[in-house]
Amino acid sequence: MSDDDSIPVAREEVTVGKERKETGRVTVHTHVREEVRPVEVDLAEERVEIRRIPAERFVDGPVPDRREGDTLVVSVLEEVLVVEKRLKVVEEIHITRVTSHHAHREEHHLRREEVEIERSGGGT
Repeated sequence: MSDDDSIPVAREEVTVGKERKETGRVTVHTHVREEVRPVEVDLAEERVEIRRIPAERFVDGPVPDRREGDTLVVSVLEEVLVVEKRLKVVEEIHITRVTSHHAHREEHHLRREEVEIERSGGGT
């Protein structure tokens, strides 16, 4: 073999591809089954009792809500005009008895009877 001789080199190439091919069909159906089962649940029921209690009393100011056991007490207020008649002192008059002493001189004509007795004769 000489230097000029060449050896052919073969090369193989592979191309990979894919294609879709239908091999069959599937149909899916759904069915709903209903089943009744008893379920036990504890339920609480609350109700409210409302009582209106007449109070008819006067207070000095707003009354806060209060609790008496399981009862909430709410006071309902009403403003009431109160008319009253009262005596009012508008003036005082002070009267004081003052006694004073002083000398006073007046001239009056007073009458007086005088008796003179004359005896005559010799007897006592």
